Amino acid sequence: MDEAGDKKTGFILVCGWLSTAALWEQFEIDWRLLLASYNVPYFHMKEFSQSTGPFKKWKDAEVTRKRFISEAIDITRHRLQQCFFCSVKYPVYEAMDRAHALHEILPSPYAVAGRACVAQLTFWQKNKAHEDVEFIFEDGGPDKRGLNQAMQAKHRLPDPIYKPSRDMKDGRKGLVQLQAADLMAYELRKYRVELVGGTGRPIRKSFYELLKAEILFMAVLNERNVTRLCQLEKPLARRP
Repeated sequence: MDEAGDKKTGFILVCGWLSTAALWEQFEIDWRLLLASYNVPYFHMKEFSQSTGPFKKWKDAEVTRKRFISEAIDITRHRLQQCFFCSVKYPVYEAMDRAHALHEILPSPYAVAGRACVAQLTFWQKNKAHEDVEFIFEDGGPDKRGLNQAMQAKHRLPDPIYKPSRDMKDGRKGLVQLQAADLMAYELRKYRVELVGGTGRPIRKSFYELLKAEILFMAVLNERNVTRLCQLEKPLARRP
């Protein structure tokens, strides 16, 4: 799982991919071969879209850019089984927190969205699967402490695992599977921004291709949903 969005966009979303251990392993092989064939050390959608970092060399190479992203999406769709996401609007969270003791239970919109994803996946696991599931988040999330706290609420959920999406200078090894979550998170954020902004632009081809994947669940939490989520934990106290 990875996140995208912030106060400036007015929302934050957490999204990710679900697949078997065997398919994740094959994804890693294919993805690393893709990166090596284009001589780039990692994939990061923001850097790719803005032609910065290792993608600076492709600034005017539109054919190469299109070919690379097409191959990346093809690997993602054929190796990963289902995608999912949850989005929370900052104004909704802030309005709820002004009236009720919300942040004491769910400390941030990121924590709400992340917990909702894990809750839905846990429900799916109990009803549809018999294997263990690991809940791996990109290590650069904006409120890991808050997400950890949210998991410890009355209906306790599994602890998140945090990994970087690429090898770090401090010696931590990157989990390239998270780069697929980064790709989806960026495309979802871009679509939501353009939708809210009413730009009238057609759906990006890259996003359209990703949408062909099976969607396990999607949720845009409004005030009613956030209230219901909190009532499952314990009744929200009204602020004086």
